[in-house]
Amino acid sequence: MLGVEHTNDNFQKGLLESEKHKLKTQLPIWVLVIISLYAYIYAARPDWVAETVAGFLIFALLMLMNYFFGYYGLAATALIIPIDSVIQFLMWMETGDAFNLAVVAMSVLTLLASAIISYCAEKDKRKKRILEWSSVTDGMTGLYNYRYFNQRLEEELSRAERNGETLVLCMMDIDEFKKFNDAWGHGKGDEALKATAEILTGTLRNYDVICRYGGDEFAVIFPNSNAEDVVSAMNRVKVSYRESIFNFVFDESSKLTLSIGFSVYPCPAKNKDELISQADSALYYAKSLGGNRIEQYQEELKEMHKKLEYNRQLEVKLRNLLETVSEKEKYICAHCERVANYAVLIGQALNMTHEELYFLRIGAMLHDIGKFKIPEEILNKKGKLTEEEFDVIKEHSVIGADIVDSLSEVGNVVENIRHHHERFDGKGYPDGVSDVNIPIGARILAVADAFDAMQWDRPYRKALSLQESLQELADNAGTQFDPELVRIFIQQFWQREAC
Repeated sequence: MLGVEHTNDNFQKGLLESEKHKLKTQLPIWVLVIISLYAYIYAARPDWVAETVAGFLIFALLMLMNYFFGYYGLAATALIIPIDSVIQFLMWMETGDAFNLAVVAMSVLTLLASAIISYCAEKDKRKKRILEWSSVTDGMTGLYNYRYFNQRLEEELSRAERNGETLVLCMMDIDEFKKFNDAWGHGKGDEALKATAEILTGTLRNYDVICRYGGDEFAVIFPNSNAEDVVSAMNRVKVSYRESIFNFVFDESSKLTLSIGFSVYPCPAKNKDELISQADSALYYAKSLGGNRIEQYQEELKEMHKKLEYNRQLEVKLRNLLETVSEKEKYICAHCERVANYAVLIGQALNMTHEELYFLRIGAMLHDIGKFKIPEEILNKKGKLTEEEFDVIKEHSVIGADIVDSLSEVGNVVENIRHHHERFDGKGYPDGVSDVNIPIGARILAVADAFDAMQWDRPYRKALSLQESLQELADNAGTQFDPELVRIFIQQFWQREAC
């Protein structure tokens, strides 16, 4: 990105220098023409020394005014020259001296030269303003660009320090934008970026500094603001984004959402680098929880940062493995995404820590990864499974736990995957544990997994309606599911739908 900006700089400077060169070559030409006329007048009338010198000085002053002040200089010239021309014309009428007419002609020529020089000067200024503007704005969205962001952030931080004010930096990007581009093409992707820019500029305050940070990532500087101001503003952005006309043209699976992270200066961020790093960490944390959310940086994330960085590559590897599983059972990837979102919804209501929520989501994303080793004919069998086939299916939770356990230390993810098919009454698998002996994460996954599974067609049955699915959870609370988690999920689900 910086290399491209450097190239644009050279191009823009070249255009500006070209315009200046035109102006600088035109000015001397007109000066020489007028000097020649004054020299001619002086040669013809040597007694006009004072008039010639005075006229030339006035001309030089007018040319400089036109050069530096453009149309303002021309306005002054347009006031002075006609007055002098009228005086010279009246003198010619009285004396009949042809040189008075020559002075009138030269005055008219001076006015013409002033008009041309003023026009060129104004054109140069206009071109300079356009080039200066284009050097700090993004060509696609019209927002400020990365260079301006860095410059303006330093200025706003200095102002905040002088005035003892707080400042908030918000980083955001479009969730699953690569998938959107792959599905709909880069043309639609460009439209999405423009629509995002329009929503941000139409929703936020005039003095909030909105920038395109790069790719599908945006940054907003909120001067003299606090965390509550930003959360309120970003919630308005999310509502506008969800209701935007652009989003209406796509099916539900392709609807775009925003992940948002922010931090506050001077606490906890002490300087520019910390502010950017913390806002970026909060953004990544929001995305790690499934996106479409707002997260504020907290010191707890500082401890998680290394783990998050370490697990990014692991997450990519596991997602690739999950996609391999999905080739066997087509619905798995999308199913795991939805289960992860439902699980985080419950976890947040339980006030889980950032780290607990992160690993809860990882477990939800990978809970069916053990199906990688289940025969495809069993996974996609239409109709009821035999007892032997069901025994094979039940192995996937243990297989999945072993796969994840062999790759890395990922918190309590392994236990959550192993036990997500346990029942609250102890009649589940693989270990038949019950009640609170089942890890809390596994109990959450059991609710989220069952609810989503009921919502979609499977080879062996048709989908249930939303009301039927929720009723099924309620009917099995206390036997298959933790009753408190069922209550929390239903409550949080309807609250989210109401928003």
